[in-house]
Amino acid sequence: MTFKHCHIIIVILCSSWIASTAQDNAMPISKWIQTIQQQSNFTFNYDEAILTKELIQVPPTLSDPKRIIAFIEENTKFSFKYIDDKTIVMTSRRSGSTFDAKKILLYIFDTNLKLPLSDVSLTVLERNLYLQSNADGIIKGSIYGQHSDIVTISCIGYESINFTLSNLPKSDTLWFTPSNQTLVELIITDQANEKFIKESTTLTLSKIPVLAGTVDKDPFSLVQTIPGIAGLGESVSNLSIRASTQDQNLIQWNDIPIYHTGHYIGLMSSINPYMVDAIDVYHDGFNSKFGNRVAGVIDMKSTQNHPDRLKVDLQSNLLTTNLHLGIPILKDKVSMDIAGRTSYGDKFQNITYNRFFDQSFQIGRITDIRKYIERNNASGEIFNTSQVSFKDLTAHLLITPSKRDIISLSYLTATDFVQNRLTFDWSPKIEVDSIMLTNQGYNVKWAHQFSKKLIWTNLYTYSGFSNAYSYHEDINKIVTLNSVVKLNKVSESKYHSALGWQHKNTFIDFGLEHRVIDNTNTRQFIPNDIYNIDSKEQKTASLSSLFLHYQYKASPTFVFDVGSRLTQYSLNDKYYFEPRMSMSQKLSNRLKLKITTGNYTQVLTQIEEYNNLQVEDLFWRVADGKTGNELVPFIKNTQSSVTLSYNHRNWEWSAGIFQKKLESITALGLEFDQSVNPYWIATGTGKGLETMIKKSWQRSSLFLSYIYNELVLDFGSNRIFPAPYNSPHQINLIYSLNLGRFDFSLISKWKSGRPYSQYSQFRVDTNEFGDPDPKFEYERFFNLTLPSYLRIDFTGAYKILTHNKWNCRMGLSIINVTNSKNTLLRSHYVDYSEWPIISPATFDRRGLGFTPNVFVEVNF
Repeated sequence: MTFKHCHIIIVILCSSWIASTAQDNAMPISKWIQTIQQQSNFTFNYDEAILTKELIQVPPTLSDPKRIIAFIEENTKFSFKYIDDKTIVMTSRRSGSTFDAKKILLYIFDTNLKLPLSDVSLTVLERNLYLQSNADGIIKGSIYGQHSDIVTISCIGYESINFTLSNLPKSDTLWFTPSNQTLVELIITDQANEKFIKESTTLTLSKIPVLAGTVDKDPFSLVQTIPGIAGLGESVSNLSIRASTQDQNLIQWNDIPIYHTGHYIGLMSSINPYMVDAIDVYHDGFNSKFGNRVAGVIDMKSTQNHPDRLKVDLQSNLLTTNLHLGIPILKDKVSMDIAGRTSYGDKFQNITYNRFFDQSFQIGRITDIRKYIERNNASGEIFNTSQVSFKDLTAHLLITPSKRDIISLSYLTATDFVQNRLTFDWSPKIEVDSIMLTNQGYNVKWAHQFSKKLIWTNLYTYSGFSNAYSYHEDINKIVTLNSVVKLNKVSESKYHSALGWQHKNTFIDFGLEHRVIDNTNTRQFIPNDIYNIDSKEQKTASLSSLFLHYQYKASPTFVFDVGSRLTQYSLNDKYYFEPRMSMSQKLSNRLKLKITTGNYTQVLTQIEEYNNLQVEDLFWRVADGKTGNELVPFIKNTQSSVTLSYNHRNWEWSAGIFQKKLESITALGLEFDQSVNPYWIATGTGKGLETMIKKSWQRSSLFLSYIYNELVLDFGSNRIFPAPYNSPHQINLIYSLNLGRFDFSLISKWKSGRPYSQYSQFRVDTNEFGDPDPKFEYERFFNLTLPSYLRIDFTGAYKILTHNKWNCRMGLSIINVTNSKNTLLRSHYVDYSEWPIISPATFDRRGLGFTPNVFVEVNF
């Protein structure tokens, strides 16, 4: 019997058994409204007199609040009208209505400042009526319509007020309260969903006005505000979760794995922010449906709601232009989101582009040539031009042919290009270094509801990545003197099928997954010699997995969650078992305890492959599955954590401890100085503490976190070192403020210095070919520490136009406001620039200095 046959039998048996046990879970309409309000940001306005004791049974697999509301509207006498993103007015279709006309005189004031508000709009959408307050905060005019028509009075930065036309006062003073949509509100408390335990922290980009240090609410910058997650160095995309390396995280958009995560040498996310509605971040263990990563999961998702009209978002700054379209194709049935982004900083070089460029290229050919030109005053003899650019395109098609089916198709492509070109006026020779990075992927997903409690999800995903480096010496672009090509390719195709079943206090999610990974590494040299020989390595590996996830709500205060994953790896024909467990206990109404533990495995690793430009030199490699001193092993991780959280009014606090043990990790992917560490495979032992406190006010919020991360690498024979990329201590301070049309965000990041090694001796021997063989000698490794790191980032935005459906704002972003001089890492290398003299040299990678950027954004 084949693996596929087993899958079919499982689906048939489980569908029959689960469907036979289905029972009703009907509730009154009022109870459903209360439940939706508790589990979402929606607020309902309605006349309690229209409510009845009528019961309705909503399929438990409908988790999205809007789909639950649509189901109730379709099967009852009630109508629901969306006034804005969070306000819904409910009326009875059988109650009828009459016509009304009113002359109104309203006075609008700020609740806190006691001052009149201008630019407050009053709209009656059904009649296309619009009035606006003057400089004295007065709305005056005539409106008309049916008694049930909804009147919305709103102002950007303030909570909206909604009336029916019959209840709208003819003359009154209305007090507006500033809205409290601030950053830290979103990232501390786990959001509720259809399950009993929310394992992830959910971030919603649309609810964040601005994010310090960014112009476009960069998804990976936002992720770094969660305690325990940090960017290695100053990279936005090179994320570390609890002292992990970036490749140990599963990063995906609409279930498409992302292998190329950063534009501009990692200084901004490769995923378009307009195409990300929410981010689920799993940093405290993760569900058994996720596999092939050992540290965490960053699961980005597009909106699952159809737009009711054409939506256009346009944003431009000193580096890029970004355009997003939300297109309704068939009302409430078919819609598409599409976004494209391109850079132009290399064409119109400005302070932002130059800061990014100089930070990225601090070592390698570009820097060496610049130093040579300066040292020899050779500006008239050598011409050096460099380019860094990117473009990406992302699309998401959403189809809901029936209330039982959801179909989505997603596509992305991203390309980064780096080139350095040298020409000499005394010689026809041209030297060109180039790097081309591409990531393409697509996904087809279908979810079908078999019964009121059973849903079946199927998806097929493909993701392909290529990292191509080339160096050429040409004569008039005709005769090639030397040529070097290095190519790294990885492609992943995955079929995933799962059944989800919920009954009373039980939720079960189980299914299968089959994954095929192709990995190619090519090196080509012209001409070949004893040092440089052509090579090609190609591997195809498959992983077949069964997974089970079970949740049980034993009482209103205690929830138990257990899961497991069983994977067969084709290259060694071995099975890997990954049990996972978590439990949550409410100790009181304000205090909660959570415990997690689990095992995780991974077959992909990034290792360093140096090139002349010294950037984007990490190549993906698939493990051969053997045991011993192979370069790319099969990684395993065992991790546990305990977290205590407290929530009362506008205060939140949490503290957690964790420990982890990584087996079979390679030094070639750990930012080790190659001349320092000749060992290949290590065991990593980690532990840490994460604590935070948050306070919210009406207009602002303050968030403070402290993180301690320790990871020790053991290569055997008493060769034990701290992880060279890790900063053990980190403190983040985030402050957000709203002042009507103004939004401000400030982030302060402090980190202790990273460890480094200082060589004790440098000597030059002669190798077997009679050539110099320079060597560093060390008495101790990673026993010294760099100075601590401090950076303060700021972003402010001002709404210059808010008229009906149009919005326009402009803003300023500053990275490193205080222009702090930060050293990110220190390493040693051999300097051949004064050949035949060979000498040791020390490289200190600097952090970004004062880096401003401005942006303009239009939404309609």
